[in-house]
Amino acid sequence: MTFTMFCVLLLMSYGGVGVLQESARRRCRPVRLRPGSEDSSRPWPSVDILIPSYNEEPDELDACLSAVAVAQYAGPLRVYVVDDGSARSDERDVVYGRIAGRPGWSVVRLTDNRGKRRAQHAGFVLGRSSLVLCVDSDTRIGPGAVTALVRHFEDAEVGAVSGVLHVRTGGVLTRLCALEYLMADGYRARQSVDEAVLCCSGAFSMYRRSALEAVWPAYQEHRFLGVPCRHGEDLYLTSLLLGVGLRTRFAAEAEAWTTAPDRLGRYVRQQLRWSRSFWRELPRLVGQLRSRPARLSLDVAMGAVPPLLYVIPLLLWTAESLTHAAVAAAVFVMAESALTFFRTGGHALWVRYAALRVLVQIPVQVWALFTVYDQAWMTRDPVRPSAQ
Repeated sequence: MTFTMFCVLLLMSYGGVGVLQESARRRCRPVRLRPGSEDSSRPWPSVDILIPSYNEEPDELDACLSAVAVAQYAGPLRVYVVDDGSARSDERDVVYGRIAGRPGWSVVRLTDNRGKRRAQHAGFVLGRSSLVLCVDSDTRIGPGAVTALVRHFEDAEVGAVSGVLHVRTGGVLTRLCALEYLMADGYRARQSVDEAVLCCSGAFSMYRRSALEAVWPAYQEHRFLGVPCRHGEDLYLTSLLLGVGLRTRFAAEAEAWTTAPDRLGRYVRQQLRWSRSFWRELPRLVGQLRSRPARLSLDVAMGAVPPLLYVIPLLLWTAESLTHAAVAAAVFVMAESALTFFRTGGHALWVRYAALRVLVQIPVQVWALFTVYDQAWMTRDPVRPSAQ
C-alpha cells in the first residue's frame, strides 16, 4: 500500500509541475520585433530557399512553390528545389518544368532516395546566400514570412529562427494536430525569451549560412548506434547550433501553413519518428541545459516524464494488485486531462486531445524509447525510381 501511495503522489506531483510549467509559459510574451518598412534601398541580404521533396503530391508541391514565388522580399531570393529520388510522375514533371526556367530557380533531381539531409545538402552546396530558409514541400509560406525571419538576423549572435506553423485543417484529427502545433509554438515563444528555442521546425526555419557551415559535417554524418540517422534533423541541427553558443529564436510574425496526418496510422508513424528523435537527442539536450535557465530544463523534463509515468500502473499491477493499478491509472488520466485543459485554455477539443494523448501519443512515446535505434522514416513508402 505504501508503494501505491508513493506512485499516486508521484503522479499528482507530475500534474502540479505541469501546471507550473504552463504558468511560466503564459507569463512570457512572444518576442516581436518592431514593424519595419521593406525599403528597397536598404541592403537586404540574399536568401537561399531549400525545398527538399520526396514523392510529394503534385498539387501540394505546386502550392508550396507558388507561395514561394509570390513572397514579398526586397532582397535577392534563390530557390533550390531538390527531388530526392521520387517515383516518376507526369504531373510532378509538369510542376518542375514550370519552374525550371525561372530566374534564380534551380531544380535538382537525385536518382535515388538519399534522405532529407542529403537532399538539403544537394541544394546547400549550390547556394551562396548569407541566409538559408528551409521549407518542406507540403508547406506554404506567408507573403511576408521571409522578411519577418530575416529581420531577426540583424543580431549577429542569432543562428536560427523558427516561424509559426499553422495546420490546414480538415477532419477531427487534423484539428487536433492544429491544437498540438499551436501549443508547440507557444513553448517556442517562451523559449525564445531566453533565445534558446530547443527545436527550430524543420518545415519552416531560417539559418545563418556561416552557422550551418560550422556544424554541417556533423549534421550530415549524424549516426546513432552506428546507423545513419534519417529523421529528427530539426532537433539535432538546433542542438548543434546551441552547442556552439549561437542563439535560436521564434518569430511570431512569420507564418506558414502545412499539412498534418489525416489518418490515425499516419499520425502514429509521425509521432513515433518524432519521439525516437527526442529520446536519441535527450542526453545532448541535458548536457546543454546546464548553463541555461531552469525553465528550459523543465520543458525537456515534461517531455520525458509522461512516458516513464505511464508504466506505473503496470508496475503496480505486477507488484501489488489490479485495484491499485486502476487507481494509479485513474490518477494519471486525471493529471493529463487537467494539464490538457490548462494548456489549451479549455479549447473545445481539449477532451479529445487529452484522449489522444493518453491512448495514442504517450504509448507511442513509450514504444519509441524501446525502438529508438529504428531509423525508418515511415511516412511515405520507399520506391525504386528510374534513372534520370
